[in-house]
Amino acid sequence: MTVMSRKALFEAAWKRPLTEIADELGITSTGLKKICDRHDIPTPGRGYWAQVRAGKSFPRPALRPVKDPRLEEVGILGARALSPAVAAAVQASRAWVAEGRKTPSKLPLAAAPPPPGATPPETVEAKTASLAHKDLAATRRALSRARPDDDGFVSVSGAGIVPIKAGLASHPSAITFLTALVAEAEARGWSLQATPNRVHLMIAGEPVAFRLEEQPTKIPHLPTPKEVALKKDRDRWGGDSQTWRTWDLSPSGRLALIIEENDYSGLRRTYSQRKGHSFEESLDAILMGLAAHAALKVERRREAEVRAKAAAEAEARRQRLEAFKHRETRRMAFTQAVDDALAERAKLRTVLDHLKGDADAAVHGPTGMDAWLRRRLQALDARLSLSALKISARHAEIGFEEPPTGKVGSRW
Repeated sequence: MTVMSRKALFEAAWKRPLTEIADELGITSTGLKKICDRHDIPTPGRGYWAQVRAGKSFPRPALRPVKDPRLEEVGILGARALSPAVAAAVQASRAWVAEGRKTPSKLPLAAAPPPPGATPPETVEAKTASLAHKDLAATRRALSRARPDDDGFVSVSGAGIVPIKAGLASHPSAITFLTALVAEAEARGWSLQATPNRVHLMIAGEPVAFRLEEQPTKIPHLPTPKEVALKKDRDRWGGDSQTWRTWDLSPSGRLALIIEENDYSGLRRTYSQRKGHSFEESLDAILMGLAAHAALKVERRREAEVRAKAAAEAEARRQRLEAFKHRETRRMAFTQAVDDALAERAKLRTVLDHLKGDADAAVHGPTGMDAWLRRRLQALDARLSLSALKISARHAEIGFEEPPTGKVGSRW
């Protein structure tokens, strides 16, 4: 849970877009807008930040006091703070965007005329076109060859292709947006990498999967006479299933970029085009989201490596403990066998001493019992000698010396 004052949230809402603040808090911009409305915090309207970037200035409204003092403290339930690595990636991407706004273009749109015989400099448009030709050629070919489905959508995917699902009319917009995305990615040192199944965006060596989809327009389906007749036929035989779908889908012209990484992470994964705005206007937020997901992938992989190492160490400890218990159990069994033999020898020695001390032993002489007892004692003495015990322990593979520590792969 994130707690802040009403004034602090008001100041933040007029310094940066709500989408950026919501991404840092781990909630959606719509949810943050509802929280601001609930606490009577005025927020910028639609298009405000675009006009500010264009150089316009507007007076900021005043923060009116509220009657309920409990509204002075804003608690955002369920908000998940970004990890330091992800926050640093987002901050670096935001700094890049701010620097780009100060210097609108890294390459001049209109340069001075070149001297005679010199090669004309490459413009931004030419660089963008070359990038599109180099990295998006396979995607363009796939879109030109694909055929729309029953709803009017064309789906392409495969080796070296950016996954796209869009209507025929949106293909130029999709390619234009991808061209701008690739150009910005190249400017930041990122690149597209083709794989056997798709195209990934390589961000600091980390592949990030994404796709483009056109959001459909949903219209309630009106059943055709054929569908109505089929339904009546099924009802006659006791069927109760509906034979037609609920909605008719059609292309809406609004694209969306979906980042296919880091499920249930709290990071935004879908960036939809707003009505009346070009998709390129969301490019800064999309690039920040891509950078955040790349950083989170690296962090999750490191956490997984730490967990795997801890699990391996725990498993090694468990195996050592199990080996120790097994070794001690066998040692105790061997010792118990020696103890039983010693107890048996003591019993035989007691009986033999009893027979020797009997008064009739001098008259009758030794008996067969005496001879058996002596043979039995000799056998036990041979078994209980030090050399015999060493041979028995070695034959049973029971060692009483402790195994060397840190030796991996030994039988211990």
